[in-house]
Amino acid sequence: MKTIKRKQLIALHERESCPELLRICFLNALANTWSWAPKAPNIFPSSLKTAWDKLWRPPSRETIEPIVKALKATGSNKILDLCSGMGGPIPDNLSAIEEAFGSKVTLVLSDYHPNPSGWETLKAQYPKNHIQYISQRVDARDVESQTGLRTMCCSFHHFRPHDAVGIIQSTVNANEGILIFELTERTPLGFVMVFLTIMASLIDPFVEPRKWSRFIVTYLIPIAPFVYLFDAMTGVFRSYTTREKKILISQVDGHEHYHWEHHKKILWRSGGGFTYVLGYPKQNNTKQREIR
Repeated sequence: MKTIKRKQLIALHERESCPELLRICFLNALANTWSWAPKAPNIFPSSLKTAWDKLWRPPSRETIEPIVKALKATGSNKILDLCSGMGGPIPDNLSAIEEAFGSKVTLVLSDYHPNPSGWETLKAQYPKNHIQYISQRVDARDVESQTGLRTMCCSFHHFRPHDAVGIIQSTVNANEGILIFELTERTPLGFVMVFLTIMASLIDPFVEPRKWSRFIVTYLIPIAPFVYLFDAMTGVFRSYTTREKKILISQVDGHEHYHWEHHKKILWRSGGGFTYVLGYPKQNNTKQREIR
């Protein structure tokens, strides 16, 4: 794969020697980039607040339409989220996804570094939703035994080309759909956006559950913002372009039996956006919509 120019640079939060506190701070900051949006001033009347909220929708809300489309295309009512970290953008929007889909949807969180305590918090936060998790390590390259639409939210770029192919190959072997979201892009604007999103790290100590340890490493000894900037910049270098993603897909046995879409969502409000890749079998026997 000599035509793929992305660089597999070191990410500090992925190192086994990285303290768990700093890893959690980074994952929280990443979650904040999906969910954060400026709140309307309290002096605004309700009608103006409604208009404000529609204008400044967080990036996570823009993932609803692609997810619903993918569920309908695959006939599945289950999402297997890979490399979930702190949970990603889906838990916040699961009710909206279900409403648009017209049926209950089960979300299963998983990661190579499982986060049961954080996922239990999500389950408690959204008790009406069907949120589950796998407490054991899950290798995204080997999930053929699992069912459901695979989703990856800002994690695909962490994998080297042959591993990235393995993730897609595992999906195709299981005859399931896959939806890959990426916030990072290997472009000049992508590098600029890293610095503009530093706010995601700075607001982390004020997001529930609040802990003094996160405040200390963010403001008194600002290690967490440094880790965020370093790893976010690494993420830009690691990112695959649309052309490179197409090359990866072409390496997958059976890719020709899938329908593939490549999209870019521009968020003009923030000057950034995200890309996503959707893949699902061309000949799909619609699965019965039942919680499995």
